[in-house]
Amino acid sequence: MSGELAPQTEAFIHVALAEGRFASREQLLDAAVAALRNEKIPMVPEEHMAAVEEGIREANEGKLVPADVEDAVRRMYARNAARKGA
Repeated sequence: MSGELAPQTEAFIHVALAEGRFASREQLLDAAVAALRNEKIPMVPEEHMAAVEEGIREANEGKLVPADVEDAVRRMYARNAARKGA
């Protein structure tokens, strides 16, 4: 699978390779994926961890509610629009 990367990501890769930090683009990408797999790069931002942990705790206690995916998506878009001032 391949795709376009953001210009700043391409620039980072170029510099890392030029500095000799990685022998190849593939080696750099393999290291990035390995870091993600080892959770060296958090998948959930720290500011959201308390909510995630609370949700896990509530799920373990059986406090689940049926999901309304369409409503959740609408609320997500509304929050994002409000943050952008739209």
